Amino acid sequence: MSDAMVRELIVLCSTAGGLLLLGTFKLFLVSRSLGVRVAGMSAACLLPAAGPVLVDLPDAAWIPVALVALAGGACALIGSLAVVGSPRAGRRWTGRSGWQAAGLAVLAAAVLVGSLARYELKDEAAVDQDVTYMMEVTWKPPLRAAENPVLVTDAGRKVVLWEPEQQRTPKEIAAAERRTLADLGFTERLIRTAPATDAGNCYGWVFGDGRHWIDADDVEAVLADNGYQSVSEPRAGDLVVYRDGDKVSHAAIVRTAAPGGPVLVESKWGWMGTFLHPPAGSCYGSRFEFYRSARGGHKLKQVAGP
Repeated sequence: MSDAMVRELIVLCSTAGGLLLLGTFKLFLVSRSLGVRVAGMSAACLLPAAGPVLVDLPDAAWIPVALVALAGGACALIGSLAVVGSPRAGRRWTGRSGWQAAGLAVLAAAVLVGSLARYELKDEAAVDQDVTYMMEVTWKPPLRAAENPVLVTDAGRKVVLWEPEQQRTPKEIAAAERRTLADLGFTERLIRTAPATDAGNCYGWVFGDGRHWIDADDVEAVLADNGYQSVSEPRAGDLVVYRDGDKVSHAAIVRTAAPGGPVLVESKWGWMGTFLHPPAGSCYGSRFEFYRSARGGHKLKQVAGP
């Protein structure tokens, strides 16, 4: 969920609580002195600020306060107009605090239900949009097993390479990449190092020749067989592995990692191009680990094909 959605939900729920509190005070303090009524109404207007403050949104605290105060002012104005219009009508109006309290309760319920329904609709739309984006990012062409080359880990385990049965034209794939990066909000946040191509994915780029696809399921075996160890302080040449839950979702290579300076990694984004970006500045999330191996480079060993 976005910060804006959370902010809106907290503000509206706090407003609903303030309206209910205002109606309760109006009902039970109607026979009290003016000072007590003013103090009660002021408390009803100020207490809704606690909601945003408690969830670390102090800059939004004034909004429910203003909305509840506006509702209280409207009730007071209506009562004053009734008194000015006819003293008898004014007395009848002031005797109907229960109606005012009921109206405020109904308004509070409407705000609460409406805010929750609005949040749910926005949340569903955001989830649908995220799913659509991730389907575009994780899309891959129909693949078939490639006969050559044959790659193995240092322990001799064969890693299957895949190649597209058919590739899109450069114009088609460039247009699809522009649309996807714009939808994800990454258009101005990346340094391109190679154009988009359906030929391979990030794992094929890191561990192979960049012209084939390698399954994410094979990455854990490569890490184990090739002696990779997790490290906390990255340096140029280290491997970066991203995970979604327990599954590998992306791989990159550290290009710059000066002590105390920014870290930049390079990776191929699925079917899209190859980019330089901060480790957390990708569409694959911020859950990643740095790995280092004593072997030279990350390319898998190539053996004779069939």
